Amino acid sequence: MLPETPTLSQVHAVVLDLMCGTGDAPDDGVAASQDDVRREMALYSALPPELRSIVDKRLKEVAELLDPTERRTQHVVDAAKRLGLGQSAMYGLLKRVSDAGPISGLIPGRRTKTKPSAARDGFGSPIDDWIATAMSEQPDISIADVSRWITTGIQDLTRLGAPAPKAPAMSALRERVHVLRSQRPRMIDPLETGEELLIDQCPLNLSIGVGRERRGATGLFIVDRRTTIILSAGIFVEKRAGVGLATAVRDLRGRLRSLRNEGLMLPLRPMTVSWVVPPILTPRIVEVRKAAASIGPVSVLCSLSRSGAELTKLIGERLGPYRLVPRAVPDDFPLEPGERMRSIDLDAADMQIALDGLLFEVDRRNDRLLGDQTVRSDSKAEDDARIANYAEVIERLFGWD
Repeated sequence: MLPETPTLSQVHAVVLDLMCGTGDAPDDGVAASQDDVRREMALYSALPPELRSIVDKRLKEVAELLDPTERRTQHVVDAAKRLGLGQSAMYGLLKRVSDAGPISGLIPGRRTKTKPSAARDGFGSPIDDWIATAMSEQPDISIADVSRWITTGIQDLTRLGAPAPKAPAMSALRERVHVLRSQRPRMIDPLETGEELLIDQCPLNLSIGVGRERRGATGLFIVDRRTTIILSAGIFVEKRAGVGLATAVRDLRGRLRSLRNEGLMLPLRPMTVSWVVPPILTPRIVEVRKAAASIGPVSVLCSLSRSGAELTKLIGERLGPYRLVPRAVPDDFPLEPGERMRSIDLDAADMQIALDGLLFEVDRRNDRLLGDQTVRSDSKAEDDARIANYAEVIERLFGWD
């Protein structure tokens, strides 16, 4: 039985029971269930306190009704009363848990069925074909250039006397492009991965508990420009961009090994690193350029452009439940109790929970990108040497701590 304020491990145990059961299952079924459990726990970790309290109460009651063979109508009626629901609403809650998952199904107001959306499902041919071609030829193409590509296609069809579609609204096109960037694009040869990197940070729709205060979170990402694979990520609050970068750099070596096992292959070193420098780290620019000159043929391009603008061109504005909100990183300030910034609708209890949730979504996106790629190197030792050399270059450039 769950207590009134359960720990994460207690919630995990209930979610595991609800999703995986206790019986034997095929290996692939177990793996799929474990991945779903991770998804549900990442969602739970990101819930704001008021929603988490509601989910805790509902999860406690649903857990008592876990076994349908032992469930009686009176049990459902009693649970409904404790939650202030009607009997039919309680059965609806149980169905939502079965269909969507223990956490997804218990969050008030969360849709478990998506409405048709052109931005999500596409505009149809030939507009979708034009968008795909434009993004394939230039992965970081701007929305305005995609729009011009579509306009040119429509004009060509009109000149030929062929039926021409109506151009989508700019807002719908923008959303569609970002949806496509968050999904799996056409995979480029993994041998070419890692030559051109982007290091950029972007404010998230997430607050993190720091002592007795809550502070807005910013994610920092190291991304391969050609494949848009996220090689590493960190998270920070306040003006601690150096902490976020140090976290991403420290975690890079281990994450590259995991990606190697999924088929990723690297050059010995990156050739170009584009670094969007947060204002607090501008004094480090000279140091980074000196390190690059001492390493060899590594070009570090530093810019003071808007945080997240380049990043979202590559990976989109969504990473699971996280929204990336490009803007100049503002001076951070504590959120007053009960205060909700308009752009923040997720909360994490502490930095580690926040980082775990973000990295879970990074892994999910990379898995979609890599698909069923297989390791192509004949020598694991050779791969390990490449990873060590590659990570060492990044550590020499940005591993200041």
